[in-house]
Amino acid sequence: MRFSNSSISTFRTCPKKYYWVFVESLLSKEVKEPLEIGHLVHRALAHYRLNKPDAKEIAEQHPEALRLYQAYLQAYPEEPFTSIAVEHLTEAEILPNHLYLVKGDELIRFRGLLMMHDYKTMAADNNRWITSHVNGPQVKGYIWGMQHSLKERIHGCLWDFIFKTKVVAFRRIPQLYSPAQIENWLVSTRDCIKEILRCCDNNYFPQDLSECYTFLGECAYTPLCASDTPEVRQSLYTVKDPYSYLQEF
Repeated sequence: MRFSNSSISTFRTCPKKYYWVFVESLLSKEVKEPLEIGHLVHRALAHYRLNKPDAKEIAEQHPEALRLYQAYLQAYPEEPFTSIAVEHLTEAEILPNHLYLVKGDELIRFRGLLMMHDYKTMAADNNRWITSHVNGPQVKGYIWGMQHSLKERIHGCLWDFIFKTKVVAFRRIPQLYSPAQIENWLVSTRDCIKEILRCCDNNYFPQDLSECYTFLGECAYTPLCASDTPEVRQSLYTVKDPYSYLQEF
């Protein structure tokens, strides 16, 4: 089995949601615009780094994505780092016969250190949101997976926050992570994967009712939890391609 930050975080949010997305492979047909914009900006910048001619065309799929993309290039016409790999995909064995999937935005050499480089598009400069990203599990998992692939220590991440304000704003944060922090992530993630495997063995994924309705809105899978019928599946969801993560490469 393959696991990723997305699957682990989904299980921690609600095991039943994990079941719908990663066992039944169902995706909501509703695409949230902020996620679409962030995805386009990420892809456009990745193609720009790779000197691909379609970088601007990708951003032009949405006016806001194009605005953010052009503002970023104006803000950082020259970068203080060397790019080593862009949108790098790799896997590492996290438990026997179980893999952890990593797709980092960029691997760079910054101030003599090997580091990740990650973009985040946000509605506003919010310290709480920024802290949740900088100290969250995603980048620690990327570092752990990349280190296994490269056999070289990755020291941290250069965070690029892009704020979708009236005048586009930016914040760049270099953050180092100690080996102990990466090890703590590994122990916690392995424990979570073992719990997922127990749920798979027992074919039982409990629903976390506190996640059905939050300040972010209704969970996209609440209709399925209420009534799993062919009509609901067909009208609200599509079946995910198991190799969709490879389509951008």
